[in-house]
Parts: sequence; C-alpha cells; structure tokens
Amino acid sequence: MGLSYRLFLLDPNDTIYRLANAKFTRMLLDPTSYRFQPFAGHRIRSADTIVALDGGTPVQVLRITCGMLIFDDKGCLDVQTLWRRQSARLEVVMGSVLCPTKR
Repeated sequence: MGLSYRLFLLDPNDTIYRLANAKFTRMLLDPTSYRFQPFAGHRIRSADTIVALDGGTPVQVLRITCGMLIFDDKGCLDVQTLWRRQSARLEVVMGSVLCPTKR
C-alpha cells in the first residue's frame, strides 16, 4: 500500500479539476509562464488530499485540507498571497506546539 498527494480545484461553477503536482510546482516557481486561463480573475477553492493506494488504485482518502487560490486577470497564480497564508498556518501550528496553553 502506498500514498499519493492529489490537488483538486473547484471553479466558480463547481467543476472539479485535478491539477498535476508537477504543473502546480511549475506554477509556484514561475507563475507568469504557467497560466490557467479558466481561473483568470477568480478566487478558486482547492482541496489537498492524501490518498491511500493499493496497487496504484486509490482505495481511501486519508486527509483533506481545503484552501483558496487566487488567480490574477491573466490566469497567473498569486504566489505571494499563497505563501503568506501558508506561513500563517505554520505559525498557528508551531505556536500551539511550542507554546501550549496551560489548563
């Protein structure tokens, strides 16, 4: 049994797109060269999933994390906003681990 990371995007009409990990990485590294025109000018819902595989076939969803991605009018991913949000998430997690509240 193995694990797989999958990223899904939902457009404003609730159409689901699976975004390949390699393409998402390229969008993060060079957003102006990897535009996604259908999402131009929109905030798009995203679902990061971890899926259990059996012989390469998905058999169970283990984790889903939802978020938002912002695309400019040219269809370029707003990477700066994404990194700010991810950093804020990390701060919350690390704060709760390093400075747990006393009860």
